Amino acid sequence: MLTRRALFATPAYVAIRRVTVERDQATAPHDVVVVARRIDDIESFDPAESYRTSGGEICGNCYRRLVAPDPAGSANVIGDLAESWNVDAGKSTITLRLRRDVYFGSGQPVTAADAAFSLQRAVILDKRPSFVIRQFGFARHNVEELIQAVDDYTLTLKVPDFDAAPSQWCSEPRFILNFLSASIGSVVEKSAVLANQRNSDLGNEWLKAHTAGAGPFKLASWSANDHVIMDANPYYDHSCATKRVIIRHVADPRMQLRLLQRGDVDIARDFDMEQLTKVHDHPGYHSVQAPRACSMMIRMDGPWGGFEDPQAEFKLSLVGQAIRWAIDYDTIGRITAGAWRVNQSTKVEGLFHKVHEQPFHKDTVRARNLMATAGQLNGFTVTMVHSSHAPFADIARVLQENLAEIDIIVRLLPTESAELVAKLPVRDSRLLLLTRDYDHFNLADNMWGYQFVEVPSQMRGDPLAIMLQRNAVAVLRRNINGLSIGPGVDYPMYDQITKA
Repeated sequence: MLTRRALFATPAYVAIRRVTVERDQATAPHDVVVVARRIDDIESFDPAESYRTSGGEICGNCYRRLVAPDPAGSANVIGDLAESWNVDAGKSTITLRLRRDVYFGSGQPVTAADAAFSLQRAVILDKRPSFVIRQFGFARHNVEELIQAVDDYTLTLKVPDFDAAPSQWCSEPRFILNFLSASIGSVVEKSAVLANQRNSDLGNEWLKAHTAGAGPFKLASWSANDHVIMDANPYYDHSCATKRVIIRHVADPRMQLRLLQRGDVDIARDFDMEQLTKVHDHPGYHSVQAPRACSMMIRMDGPWGGFEDPQAEFKLSLVGQAIRWAIDYDTIGRITAGAWRVNQSTKVEGLFHKVHEQPFHKDTVRARNLMATAGQLNGFTVTMVHSSHAPFADIARVLQENLAEIDIIVRLLPTESAELVAKLPVRDSRLLLLTRDYDHFNLADNMWGYQFVEVPSQMRGDPLAIMLQRNAVAVLRRNINGLSIGPGVDYPMYDQITKA
């Protein structure tokens, strides 16, 4: 069995199955940080594919981008790999000049060829997050022509023809830069990725379990539903106070609290109200928190029987409204206090559109009237799929009770987070209770809120009801400082953490 002492000392990690914590070795070295959090949603560490919370956080620590969101929260970007850029007079070409002092974890310099390759492969692979770039008109047939390295440290992005972009704002160069600050804009090391490609997959299979970035860390080991280990990039241009980060998969917040109390972990990331109450004002702990650009919602999925007549869309919109007016938001807010707050808009606080809205409240009479108008006075039965982790199970039970009052009988189907994610593209469920994280500059999300959507057939994946916004909270032992978190899934950074 691998002891914690061996875990800290051993340079090779690939054979690790479990990160074993020994009580008599509870204090980690000063340059090693141990984190407890739920990481069962990791699918890939390829920034062209990763689209979930935990994977995004690892990518944020292992990769860098041409530009980054302004930490002040403005609708502008700041330079990261790019030291400067300009747009030509015709607003058709963006020219970026890269820094010359940035190196990948391999020691190789980051060049414009790496940046061009990274953006091109994101479009060519066409994985789920590729829409962030493709929406501007970049496509497999044109991306290699439109995104090119002029020399080792100069990159040009030509704006696609207006007709190729879905809307006028997509053709604005400044919006292209904004979107490149998302995780999909991460720059990978071209030579390392191509050396590990299989069947012309541009290294996608290899990057599922490896990293090839220039961030403060590089992936050392990953075991699904068990642990992630990141080691400091020795070539990073800033000194990392933390040399190793061990993230242990601990799904239960109560277990996270016990591990924190025993000193087996330094930071806990998934406390709910019960755990936050227990550590509140305790001299042994302190917290770091920020509004997270993440909403909890109910989403319609799959075919809905009884709504296929010519007035189906109208009836569905009425049922959606009925559900929104049936929910007891106050109760849900109380059972999630500290970790979540009621916010019924996708224009969440923490982005440059800082909105807090609550236009709906529980009104059972109004909800029943809407059901009657929709021809559903006798209601119907539906399955709701939800994560088995806290606080989703408790929220699902409240929703089950609320909807029963308007004769919508809900059968609850708890599942693991990864399984819930796998169900999303299949569209074989009726209702999904899930969360959605927003890209920092995703204007499509933040210009038009979803709270009043009427659920037409082409938008069946949009939410029936938005209920909560996440409040990201990390609880640290009193000797731990320097963790930064923010509104995006890729904002938490570990490189400046210190241990007294």
